[in-house]
Amino acid sequence: MADVRLAATQSRYALLTAFRTPRTVVFGMAFPVVLLVMFNSIFTGGAADSVTFAGGTITASAYFTASLSAYAIGLSTFTSLAIGLTAQRETGQLKRLRGTPMPAWTFVAAQVMRSAMLALIVVLAMLATGVIFFGVDIAAERLVGFAVYFALGAVAFSALGIAITALTPTVDSASAAGPFIVVMLAFVSGVFISVDQRRTGWRPWARHFPSTTWRRGCRPAWCPAPGAPGSRPATSRRSWSGASPGLRSRHAGSGGSRRRRGRSQASLSRYPAPRTVSIVSTPKGRSTFSLR
Repeated sequence: MADVRLAATQSRYALLTAFRTPRTVVFGMAFPVVLLVMFNSIFTGGAADSVTFAGGTITASAYFTASLSAYAIGLSTFTSLAIGLTAQRETGQLKRLRGTPMPAWTFVAAQVMRSAMLALIVVLAMLATGVIFFGVDIAAERLVGFAVYFALGAVAFSALGIAITALTPTVDSASAAGPFIVVMLAFVSGVFISVDQRRTGWRPWARHFPSTTWRRGCRPAWCPAPGAPGSRPATSRRSWSGASPGLRSRHAGSGGSRRRRGRSQASLSRYPAPRTVSIVSTPKGRSTFSLR
């Protein structure tokens, strides 16, 4: 019990240190919330926008809230640990801690708990933002599964963040590698653009990354199974892509093309048929025009 209390004390001090570090507060905590507000304000058009996801449909605002939560966990755990542990190693703090009677596992557990607490604060802030400002509907009975996947995702990203410190000899290299890896994983795993709406060649690669597993595990909290209460039929949704409203037709599929052709034909039927223009040349070199 003494070691557990020591780990809790270390995590408390590590959390206070993180709150006093401007880089952690801005990029690890405020930045994901700002991204959520920007994405839901720019790339969504209200409740009519929906995303095809794992056989069901989900509103674009809910999709961004869920996927950017995974992105926030990556920043708060993987990037934060990679940069922080590398900085402590380069400044000699880890060597001094190793010379104390404190067990090594308590230090590691404290760092993981600190990262998990930061991720929890950011995710709760993002959920509150999505529910209050963008009308995201989260089923209360599915929050238990969301909490389980949150814990698994935080531990997995923390373990990867600790492991990558073996490949980052300096703080500069860790500061470059950490955010770069998280952003690349976000694009490949469908954080910014749904995997179901991209080329099929990316899907076999995306399923092997932890961010993809976390995103799929959190799906029931926002997207009910097809046919369940709260789910949307596929024929009533409007196709959406994460690029811009002008690119939505690229991901609409054959069904969307048929609907667009039907709407175009219906709009053209309201106008009279065009007349035929005939041009007749006379022997004197003049041309006459007639309409039929």
